Amino acid sequence: IHKLIEHLRRAKAIEEYWNSSAILCEMAKFGPLFEFLSSPEIMDKISIGLENADEEGIKYTLKLYNVILKEYSRDGTNKRINISALQDEEEGENDGENDMLGLRFDNQADDGPRERNTSTDKSGDQSGSNLSKSAIVKETEKEKQFMMNISTVIPLVVQLIKDNENPKFIDTSYQENVKTFGSMKLEAVEMIKVITSKFCPIVKDKLIKTGVYEILFGLFEKYPNNSMLHSKIEEIIKFSLKSGGEEIVEEIMYRQQSIKYILEL
Repeated sequence: IHKLIEHLRRAKAIEEYWNSSAILCEMAKFGPLFEFLSSPEIMDKISIGLENADEEGIKYTLKLYNVILKEYSRDGTNKRINISALQDEEEGENDGENDMLGLRFDNQADDGPRERNTSTDKSGDQSGSNLSKSAIVKETEKEKQFMMNISTVIPLVVQLIKDNENPKFIDTSYQENVKTFGSMKLEAVEMIKVITSKFCPIVKDKLIKTGVYEILFGLFEKYPNNSMLHSKIEEIIKFSLKSGGEEIVEEIMYRQQSIKYILEL
């Protein structure tokens, strides 16, 4: 894995980038290897690929990031804990109800039957509770480290979308010399889409600070005929409004004046 990541960062041909990324993406779908790929040490190494001088290297690094993000948030063996746990920790640290290490768990109704060994009486048999708490602490720490890495690379991804250096143009059936958005930038927008669909409550402050919504709205005017780009932006806005909370709603609806923008279209 270390060699593949190094190859992804310093390959000399498109085929080499593609092969390295494809292998790593398949590895990320396999539980035991995913555990290693999503570790802080490896994620830090992968993030260096976003500063690659070669656009193809950046694109395939973004592809790998997107696979890791999607696998991370899936239900099943690859999923850590419910991602909303961190939001609960931030917003309800002082909430005494069902509070254990900042995580909230669904309890049975007060008048409902209790399972054996679930009593709050500490004098009873709680042989498995210490092990469970220890596991929760470890999983929560992994979650925080993972999200810290994602939060760190968001400004790099936004800059990739914003960057207007070396623009490319093509001739189409409806217009000559049309400015293209590019597959690398489209992969960067895809990464923002995956982040907002799964982790928006956790990274909303970073999204607002980087000005990603202002940049995305501007892309509609710069690339009026790119339906694939428009579709991804639409999904980003939908996910953000649905789960981002009041701060995101205020950013999109008021600061970016999205209603006025839509009416003007």
